[in-house]
Amino acid sequence: FPEMVGGGTAWFSPGTNTAAALFLTGFKPEILLEVATLQLGWFVCGKGAGKGSLPDWLEVGLSVFFPCMRTGEPGRPHYDPALYFPAHFRTHAETKKPYDASRVLGFAAGDFASTSRSDLKYAQCYTLLHFAWNGDGGAHRAGFQHYLGLAFAGKATSSSFEQALDLKERALEKAWAAHVTALARTK
Repeated sequence: FPEMVGGGTAWFSPGTNTAAALFLTGFKPEILLEVATLQLGWFVCGKGAGKGSLPDWLEVGLSVFFPCMRTGEPGRPHYDPALYFPAHFRTHAETKKPYDASRVLGFAAGDFASTSRSDLKYAQCYTLLHFAWNGDGGAHRAGFQHYLGLAFAGKATSSSFEQALDLKERALEKAWAAHVTALARTK
């Protein structure tokens, strides 16, 4: 298939309900899992029938979160939510001026199509989701699960994220940054 803008080798097309991945240089299950996660999110939200849609930051975060959790032998995957991609945490931690949480929560699809700081955008969507699930020893997980329910119903907002995690903007920024810094240092 034709190469996507920015050199992408995989995508999900809601119009044709198709996941596509190019494996000219070898099979990479994480790439297929990334686009399958996007497809699953689309299905769960009502197959484009207007019943809801995931916020773009969450779609991107989930599409990175699931592939990083995969372990096990080929054909016998196991998923461990404590696993993570250190490179994304380092990208986020080493950036002099990362996006703040309100900006990340407001990312739109066009923000990811832009090549400007796209690695940081993907990293921050992923680290924010990872923080919501694993941060502070999992203290925010139940609230994040509530937010996911809102998201799958198409009712999620940036303020509902903060409310669900029971963190005000400043406290969220501080806790998220500490989580990122801690995991960026780990090898």
